[in-house]
Amino acid sequence: MVDGDVGDEVLRGFETRDLVGLAIYDSGARCFYNTKHPIVAPKDLHGMKMRVAASDIFIKLVRLLGANPTPMSLGETFSAMETRMIDGAENNMRSFHSSRHFEAAGFWSETRHSYAPDILVMSRASLLSLAPADRELLLRTARASVPVMRAKWDESEGAAREAVLAWGVQANEADLPAFRAAAQPLLDEYHGKPEIEALYRRIRDLA
Repeated sequence: MVDGDVGDEVLRGFETRDLVGLAIYDSGARCFYNTKHPIVAPKDLHGMKMRVAASDIFIKLVRLLGANPTPMSLGETFSAMETRMIDGAENNMRSFHSSRHFEAAGFWSETRHSYAPDILVMSRASLLSLAPADRELLLRTARASVPVMRAKWDESEGAAREAVLAWGVQANEADLPAFRAAAQPLLDEYHGKPEIEALYRRIRDLA
């Protein structure tokens, strides 16, 4: 759904910041992991301190789910879990593995509360500094890299899952409808923005 006109519109949005959107990559589903217990429904998050990125949307979402959002850098998260400054965090499986957070947090819950793609960008000035033929080659290669990246992502995500489960992490499914219901007020807030609502409708039509 993000490889056609909708994706092109998202990439064009970076022009307002003097950036060029080159490609939309996958980064998997973001899920909660923690040091205490399985998270099946939002009520299991109540009172827990969860690391989030310093992003308004993630702070609001985690608060709606009943946890206490604690913005901090990814590099501080491991020691914060070890010292019980926080109870857990949220991220995709590859990051959970590569950061070695699985050594501190023994519970991984398939909440899939967010799918946030990675986007490859570069400065407009840098692109325009290239010769026209090189510029075209770069744009073409960036688009051609998307299916390669997605295949590699799926492969490495599967390997990461195997590794953390072998370590002894307990993984569980979550009540996804309950999480959707808890997050609905945040969705309603963004639906109130006409440009986002229009884009959402186009994506829903393609689904």
